[in-house]
Amino acid sequence: MKKSKSIILLVIFSILILIGGLIVTRVIQQVTSGGFDRAKIEKQLDYMSEVYPTPKVSDLFKKFPKGFEIKYVLSDHSKAAYTGGKDIDHFIILTGKSETKEIQGVYYQEERKVDDEVRTEEISIRYTEDGGIVKLDGTPVNEKVSQIKFLFTNLTLNKEILSTFKIRSYFKNPVSGDDEITYIFKDSWVSKQLSASKETELDINFTYLQPSSPYLSMISLSSGDESLFEIIDAK
Repeated sequence: MKKSKSIILLVIFSILILIGGLIVTRVIQQVTSGGFDRAKIEKQLDYMSEVYPTPKVSDLFKKFPKGFEIKYVLSDHSKAAYTGGKDIDHFIILTGKSETKEIQGVYYQEERKVDDEVRTEEISIRYTEDGGIVKLDGTPVNEKVSQIKFLFTNLTLNKEILSTFKIRSYFKNPVSGDDEITYIFKDSWVSKQLSASKETELDINFTYLQPSSPYLSMISLSSGDESLFEIIDAK
């Protein structure tokens, strides 16, 4: 009896794997043949124009009176771990508090080598329009953090602009239904944030999650030596 149950479970498991493989294969075939609705995807992504751009970070309170969270990661691959060096990631997590209209959070850094990873202690930080990202006492965190400008303060995104970008890749998660699309584009201001020349072709990736909050966007950008990741999550 136990043997029969094991065989049945094995058969069911094999069928599930087969079905999953067929779904993924079909998605890949649609992408490689151009068989996805670009206009529909970009219409879905048009909601980001609510935030991109917002020149003053504090103006997010006007759009999201209940508060918001900003997650920003800047990664430096110029001395990559796979070449014997190390990757350095700068993590910034800020929360906009509706009660006080303060924007505070933490900063920490991770250094990654092939066989090791070191994370620094968290530093309490705050954001001000005049000083940018600083420690709670107003002093600079470090030179790299002092130069950081959030993407949404300068980058304009909407379906019209996205339609002008060249698509590098597209993927639809067959389980969650989420869409992920990567474009190639040039932007001198964004290139500067990534320590790249203004003529550098950049990869910009959007993950469209099926709506789960008043506003949620996930954007990643990469050039040769640096990449960044920005999430805006409204409460």
